[in-house]
Amino acid sequence: MNTRKFSLRALAAKLFSKRPAPVVLTALHPKPTAARERIRSGIEPLEGRIAPAVLLNGHTLRFHDSDGDAVKVTFSSDIFDLNANPAVLQTTLDAVFKFTAGRAHTGAELPSTDDVKQQLQLIDLSKVPLSIVGGISKSRVAGISVTVTSDTDPLSGVALGDGLASIGALNAGNNWLNTVIIDGDLGKITAGSSTTKVGVGILVAQSIGKFGTATQPALPTPDLHSVILGRVGRLVVFEDVRGDFQVADAAISVNGVNTITQRGTINQITILGSLVGDSTVSAASNNSGRIEAYDIGNVTIGNDPSEGIFGGGGTLSGAITATHAIGSVTVSGSIEGSDSESAGVITAGATIGFVKVGGELKGGAGLRSGSIRSGGSMGDVTIGSVSASHDVIGGSGESSGSIVSGNALGNVHVFGSVKGGGFDAGQIFASGNIQSVIVEGNLEGGTGVSSGEIESLRGLGPILVRGDVMGGDGAGSGVVVAASALSRITVLGDVLGGKGGGSGGIYGGHDPSATVRSLGNVMINGALIGGEGVSSGDILSGGTMASVQIGSSLTAGFAIEGGIGALSGTMYAHGSIENVSTFRGVQGGSGAGSASIQAEGLIRNVTIRGDLAGGTGAESASILSHENASALRPIAGDIGTVTITGTLMGAGQRTGLVEADGILGRATIGAIHGGGGSFSGSLVSGAGFVRPGATASITVAGLVEGGTGDHSGFIQIGGGLASLTVGGLSLAGVRVADDIAALRVNGDVLDSIITARGRVVPSATSDVAIGSVLVTGNVSNSSILAGEDVTGAGVNADAQIGRVRVIGNWTASVLAAGVEQGTDGMFGTSDDRLIPVTNSSQIIAQIASVLVQGSVNGTAASGDHFGFVSQRVGAFSGGGVVLPLTAIGGQRFDVGSNGDTTVREVIPA
Repeated sequence: MNTRKFSLRALAAKLFSKRPAPVVLTALHPKPTAARERIRSGIEPLEGRIAPAVLLNGHTLRFHDSDGDAVKVTFSSDIFDLNANPAVLQTTLDAVFKFTAGRAHTGAELPSTDDVKQQLQLIDLSKVPLSIVGGISKSRVAGISVTVTSDTDPLSGVALGDGLASIGALNAGNNWLNTVIIDGDLGKITAGSSTTKVGVGILVAQSIGKFGTATQPALPTPDLHSVILGRVGRLVVFEDVRGDFQVADAAISVNGVNTITQRGTINQITILGSLVGDSTVSAASNNSGRIEAYDIGNVTIGNDPSEGIFGGGGTLSGAITATHAIGSVTVSGSIEGSDSESAGVITAGATIGFVKVGGELKGGAGLRSGSIRSGGSMGDVTIGSVSASHDVIGGSGESSGSIVSGNALGNVHVFGSVKGGGFDAGQIFASGNIQSVIVEGNLEGGTGVSSGEIESLRGLGPILVRGDVMGGDGAGSGVVVAASALSRITVLGDVLGGKGGGSGGIYGGHDPSATVRSLGNVMINGALIGGEGVSSGDILSGGTMASVQIGSSLTAGFAIEGGIGALSGTMYAHGSIENVSTFRGVQGGSGAGSASIQAEGLIRNVTIRGDLAGGTGAESASILSHENASALRPIAGDIGTVTITGTLMGAGQRTGLVEADGILGRATIGAIHGGGGSFSGSLVSGAGFVRPGATASITVAGLVEGGTGDHSGFIQIGGGLASLTVGGLSLAGVRVADDIAALRVNGDVLDSIITARGRVVPSATSDVAIGSVLVTGNVSNSSILAGEDVTGAGVNADAQIGRVRVIGNWTASVLAAGVEQGTDGMFGTSDDRLIPVTNSSQIIAQIASVLVQGSVNGTAASGDHFGFVSQRVGAFSGGGVVLPLTAIGGQRFDVGSNGDTTVREVIPA
């Protein structure tokens, strides 16, 4: 670290101009008394050469330190009785001042063997005799100020050494000190008593513990453990702190019960160097480079990017710790943990104010190393800056490299990435609400569970991640999660699942006990991509989910991609989903339920700009709204509107599926292609029990095409369907539990089936199952049947069909209302019969009219038969032939050239 030599004059102007009473600068340089003048004049002949330690007066000692600096030790008042017996005075000096060589003297001439450079190892003020005033003993040192300064050599006028005056230890015993200034390194300090509130008013040093115990006397066993009882007003260090600086509670014991008279408090800390733990891996390094107190006020560490808080080889090395609270903390450089537990930390049992770290927050192998932690609330936290990007980095140690609040956490801004490591490492965590989080880089999970995450056990304010959210190998790594509400999150990159279960995800309201469980607006400019882990790369809500937009910045690929893991790349809400919009397609993976959109309740709107393409995993790339029939107030699984500009494409079982347990309001789709799995590439409503699945309209611009799977390329409506428009049907199915008001096919109907049962509440004389049919192309090898339920069973003998118009040809196909084939299994033959379930004797099953503008034909093969069959056929025109149908019923006409197609009116049995 760069040496910052301080000037007492500059220090007085900068630091003490606003200090509280009773600190008085002039007290550091009192006017000399007559006795002082006498002793000073007695040693003047010695000042022309390098002199040993000499007592200049009752409050000043001068000596030359081990590298030749002229050093003065000044007390703010006379602590030495110059009128005492010289032998007694010398004994006192020997007790108070301990040197590596030589001793402190009065002004008498000394042997040349004592005329040496001296390291002051100890100032022991507890050895200063009490004064007797009016028969009452009184401490001479209580409340005094101590100044140790280095000056130029009196003879040459220049500094002969390094310009610093270091002392090994300062012991005030049970006395409090007003102001202590050490113009060099201070190994340790002891001050304060159980009866005074102040331990040290102001302590200023060039460094603390820089030279270890080398500057201290050998006995008693040297150490760097400073203990001050009561309160320290201000601590200022111009270089590094490497010792253990403890400010403890002042307490008295009455009948064995301790009563605290003053909490151990440091009002303000300024360290212009670093807080550095001893790198030696041993118990001796524990608490090195540590500042500890019950309460700590505002803290400033460092003056350039190289300086910060650095853990060492011992527990709690390189640390700022408060049993209760810490004010604001500003660190110019980094906070770095090590392999030791709680090394390189800022921690408080209660609250911490705002924290600004100019460098990175980096964990190590030690438990909780390189972390910022509060037992209560914490203010705003900033890591890095606009001009200097720095990361939050978890280490291999549990909870290392983390920001942890035991209650609320303010606004967090990381001008870099948040990177996970071991278990809970690289976290931003709060037991209460987190106001907001901005991560300028990535949020990256690590190998440990819950590493590289942003988590609140209550609510999360708005979250912005300018890079990617990336899951790691650890379960729940690389996630944003709120136990209650997550108000809003924007990810400018991708959300990527990892190997760990639940990794690389966004979760709101995951705690079932939370009063409010919701996920607000989600915007992902890149893609949502599932990984190997179960539920990796997911967006989940324990309650409602507001709006989700994905893929606005993509120019290629899919907006949502499922992975190997089950339910990977998935959106799931345990309540309703308001809106989902993707700017490119959705591709399912091999994991079951991957790339699916699911809710336990209403899905109001889904817009997919591209394909919804199932993968090999069951229910992948599907939109599923589930009911909750067991709730106190049963919840229907409705879907409002679905828009897919590309193809709804099936593959595995129930893939590429849009299914509502309740109502499907409106669907607009480019095309539908079924796959090898059952119900792949399909639309289904009314699959539950709470509410029938009525649908306002379905529009498919292109072809609805079935695959090899059962019910693939299928439209199944559990209630009524107001309008169905498709570009064509091929190997497809349309089954409606109630009625189809209008059916339009802008193309061919090939190898397909269309059925509807009838109206929920028919009129007295009418039960129109299919209101109207328009096919602009051909109908071939297909059936349009009124009176069947969605399973294909005949259930309504009163079912009716309105106007049917086919622009093209009608080939080997059936149109029937209220009728089923007989034992021969063919329509249009003599054993056709009304469905043996009659709803009303007043309603006649009928086909209002049929117009086939092209030809009407069966096949050239034998053993088949086709027909237009009902109890009544109002009108028929096909192949240019108009049949002379009347109202008498029971009529039969063969049509077409193959003799296997019949218009037949069935007479009730």
